[in-house]
Amino acid sequence: MKNFDDIYKEVLPLLKKLQRQRRVYRLLKFIGYGALQLLILLLVVYVVYITFFIFTPDTITGFFIRQGRRNADKLNYIYSLQLVFFLFIPLSFLYTRIRRKQQEIFSLVVKHVAPNFQFIPHAIIPKNCIDHSKLLSKQLEKNENAYVMSDGKLKGKIDGVDIELADISLLNSSRKIFFLYYIPGINFLMVALLYLRPLFTRRSVEDFSDFKGLFMTADFHKQLHGTTVVLPDVLEKRAGFVGKILQGMNIKRDELVHMENTAFEKEFVVYSTDQIEARYALTPVMMERILAMRQKANKPLMISFREGKMYMIIPEPEGIFSFKPSENVTKPPALKRMYDNIQFCLTIVDDLQLNTTLWKTGCSQQHHK
Repeated sequence: MKNFDDIYKEVLPLLKKLQRQRRVYRLLKFIGYGALQLLILLLVVYVVYITFFIFTPDTITGFFIRQGRRNADKLNYIYSLQLVFFLFIPLSFLYTRIRRKQQEIFSLVVKHVAPNFQFIPHAIIPKNCIDHSKLLSKQLEKNENAYVMSDGKLKGKIDGVDIELADISLLNSSRKIFFLYYIPGINFLMVALLYLRPLFTRRSVEDFSDFKGLFMTADFHKQLHGTTVVLPDVLEKRAGFVGKILQGMNIKRDELVHMENTAFEKEFVVYSTDQIEARYALTPVMMERILAMRQKANKPLMISFREGKMYMIIPEPEGIFSFKPSENVTKPPALKRMYDNIQFCLTIVDDLQLNTTLWKTGCSQQHHK
């Protein structure tokens, strides 16, 4: 395996090309969105003007006569809208090129860091897999038409443990209009309207994406018949003992499980369909390892165990394997972040000892006999 310095030198030419594309993209995006907002603002001012200063009972007839003489002005406004629309078409194609270049860089890094893994650029984590994990039940229940988008999937095996992981975005959208986001030009116009939506509603643009971050699935060599979910214990941290009571009243989740590890209880809340099976999956050693991983990741962790699989989610608004929109990708820290995140994911199997196969029989089978 190559060290980071060697990998950085190899991909630097690609990083420089990507950085140039990102600069052009930001410029076109600024011009396009700015022009669209300006045209909408002018339209609003025009409507307000004719409503409060022209459209009166005494001037109705004169107003329509004047409008008949201003067809040229209307056409000019329509031409301006068309110009803005066509500006979004090259923006869309440039965005696609940027994504492909970023995927190429990510694939090269994976090749050197994890040669046994395969990066599939056009693959995604299926929605039914996310639903099966029971980790994003709230988001999926809120919007049954949610779509999953991803910039590719990483797939491989470590010590006999099959792993799949990807950066995903759970998009809050309707099936009736979602296809518009795949049409060059119109897709960026749709996104632009999202940024203008707060002018007309209380919902912000962040509501468009219900979740973004890492989704991982791995083999879990314990036979489980139910579901155990481990979530960040945000409520208890804010409300203390009262928060713990409210957690037990959460009817949308399974039965609350109180673990014996005090440090784990302060950091996580556990729900399960079976109290005994939850403790079979979350042994004292496993809880300590999850706590250590939480500290190592320095991000919230969401974990579930179900039907021979462990699912893990790490929320990250900017993506685990993506470059930040505002950073200079030619600088080492940008690539180092991607490099470190890949290595972190590869150590999960060893950190949680998912490759231990001595668990295939035991408590769970005895409990359900």
